[in-house]
Amino acid sequence: MSASLVSHDAYAYRSAVGGLLYLARDRPDLLFSVKELSAKMAHPTVTALQRLKKVIGYANGTSAYAVVMSEPEGGQGKWKNTNTSFWVLEVSSDSYWSSSKEHRKSTSAGIHLINGAFHVWIFKDAKNNQSFVL
Repeated sequence: MSASLVSHDAYAYRSAVGGLLYLARDRPDLLFSVKELSAKMAHPTVTALQRLKKVIGYANGTSAYAVVMSEPEGGQGKWKNTNTSFWVLEVSSDSYWSSSKEHRKSTSAGIHLINGAFHVWIFKDAKNNQSFVL
């Protein structure tokens, strides 16, 4: 087990993870990593800080990355056509069953897109019995 951070380092860790939580809404490639880092906010460790630095380095190195959505095609997702607009709701989900050797619990996540634009991300962590919505 890794040593706990001293109070001023723990404060910096929490602040950085808070910033990543804000950024992750626009960067789905960061969602899983940020979720794992946020699980350590109550008691951040040296190992968690090292992982945070890697995620920040990745985010800085990929700042030009963007999610590119294509025009929805009729028949994909749940769609509704009204007199004034065309709506498409797409939902994607994934699960990792017992992927963590630390706790052997599952992790599930889903993303909702409306007309190809990110709307909400949902995450369920069986280890802590917590759900998150971004």
